[in-house]
Amino acid sequence: MAIARTSPLAAAAATAATTATIRAAATAAAVTRSCRQLRQQQQQQRPQQLQPQQLQQQQQPQQRRRFGDTSAAGPLPGLAARFNSLTTTTATVPSWWAELERLNEFAALGRCSSARAVFEEIVASVPESSQTLLWNTLLKAYANAGDCDGAAACFAAMTSSGVRVNAKTLGKLVEACAKAGRPEESERWFSLRASMPAEADHGIPCNAVIDACAKAGDPRRAVSWLSRLREAQWTPSASTFGALIDSYAKMGQPKEAAHWMHEMSRARLAPDVRCYNLLMGSCAKHGDVAAAQQWLVDMVDAEVAPDGISHNMMIDACGKAGDWAAALVWLDAMKASGLSPTVLSYSMAIDACARGGVAKEASTRLHEMKQAGLQPSVMCYTSLIDGCAKGGDSTGTVRWLDEMAQVRLAPDLACYNAVMDSVARRGDEAQVAQLFAQMGDLGLSLSPDAISFNIAIKKSGISADLISFTAVIDSHAKQGDIDGAMQWLEEMARHGLEADTICHNVILDGVVKSQGVSAGARFLERMLSQSITPDSVTYNSIISGLARGGELDQAAHWFGRMKGAGLVPTIVTYNALINGCAEAGRPEEASRRWLAAMREQHLSPDVVTFNAVTWFCLSFYFNLLSFVVVFFIF
Repeated sequence: MAIARTSPLAAAAATAATTATIRAAATAAAVTRSCRQLRQQQQQQRPQQLQPQQLQQQQQPQQRRRFGDTSAAGPLPGLAARFNSLTTTTATVPSWWAELERLNEFAALGRCSSARAVFEEIVASVPESSQTLLWNTLLKAYANAGDCDGAAACFAAMTSSGVRVNAKTLGKLVEACAKAGRPEESERWFSLRASMPAEADHGIPCNAVIDACAKAGDPRRAVSWLSRLREAQWTPSASTFGALIDSYAKMGQPKEAAHWMHEMSRARLAPDVRCYNLLMGSCAKHGDVAAAQQWLVDMVDAEVAPDGISHNMMIDACGKAGDWAAALVWLDAMKASGLSPTVLSYSMAIDACARGGVAKEASTRLHEMKQAGLQPSVMCYTSLIDGCAKGGDSTGTVRWLDEMAQVRLAPDLACYNAVMDSVARRGDEAQVAQLFAQMGDLGLSLSPDAISFNIAIKKSGISADLISFTAVIDSHAKQGDIDGAMQWLEEMARHGLEADTICHNVILDGVVKSQGVSAGARFLERMLSQSITPDSVTYNSIISGLARGGELDQAAHWFGRMKGAGLVPTIVTYNALINGCAEAGRPEEASRRWLAAMREQHLSPDVVTFNAVTWFCLSFYFNLLSFVVVFFIF
């Protein structure tokens, strides 16, 4: 019985993948246990639910606390505390005060238009002594919304109205520009604020400038501001370090992000789950599963409960590393931790399975997703279609595309390209044309011709690209339908797309195989006249066709033209010529000319070369044997 042999390299890769999956399973189990414990602790620390009697007492109307009343326990909330410091009267509350509180509520949510409407209603009734407070509250809305231009316009109106500006005013402008990711303007407002008489701590606005630099993708500038913050003895906040970690992580620099994570710990600030997730995500982008996994372990050790994003990062990292089994381990661990996988969780897991060539497992997870009440996304189906296409299952690609229509999901261009490419590979030109007609609108009932395709594209809003056209052209060329292929080439030009060398090579190959080398040579000349630069594949089609037909001199001529065009002959070129010599009984030419040229070019013979050489050697041996037999007979 034959024993299947596996190469040492493949065996090592399989062992490594298995080991990584086992390690992931062990880590996931430990993380799951820790997650449950942390969640139990959080539930125990929550306030106990009020008994009905206590609830009834709380619901009883209470006497409204007066702003000047200090007998009640606890500080005055929000704007009330500020108002208490601005007024000496405690007898009555001004009529505009309730509206100012409403303005503050809108400002906290960053609802600029609503805040502005309330502001316009009360600005005339607010006394001069409280105008700065009023305008600052409006500026707070623009700051929280990250509306830098709106904040600047508000500031201009404030100064033109003669309202006194203070440090908090400029601080809100710093925050607005910071949230908008505009560090230059944020720095300008901060410099203006710093030039004012010492009135308030500059630490918070400086943190905002650092955040602005980080959001703008300039972490070095942010680090420079952090140095200034420390020199002035101002204390960086957790959000300051978080902004630096975020910036470096998004720039794909996990080592720098990790450095600021450690700096954060040195400053005795506790990283939150977002900081850990950012680092895990950065590692995931680089396919560094071990590093991402270690950050997850560190998170649990710091008694920070991983959330759904944490698990998604691990699924993504394993999927990108090609370990679909480990990706599924983390998906299952997510559920075991009491977290509900999202559409994104399943999408990444399905993609990992599709990339790994386990279409059945991907299909199982899609079914599981539906059972959980989640609607599969376009990404899920695109992954399934892509997996089937790579596995040569063109029927599967069409099946998943049809299911997308059934669940009322509009396939994107990537879906159609994958399906069309798969169907084109099996030479089903009718179905490729039909898919073209369906693009963007599965409800359209159109004939699969160029005109209907043009209508479908216009109605759908999806623009077919070079890949789409090349797929349908390839299908026609493989069937020998050169007229159909040329029709699609013209349609391509009408859509403003320029056919490249690859597209022409597809047609050329079909021309040579169906109409002969002479027609192929004429097509190549047409390419040159249209300034389409032939490549080695172009010349190989002509040379192979001539060599197969025994026209070795013409093949050698095109070989010379190929080199004259500055192209380097490939192993395919030489194999075609050597095969042609073998079939024509010209072994010396194959050996002395083409094999010698291969050696000069430092090309190693492959299986095809070996078979050709073996064939003409055997032919020579049998010819010699026949001569000997005939000699002895006669």
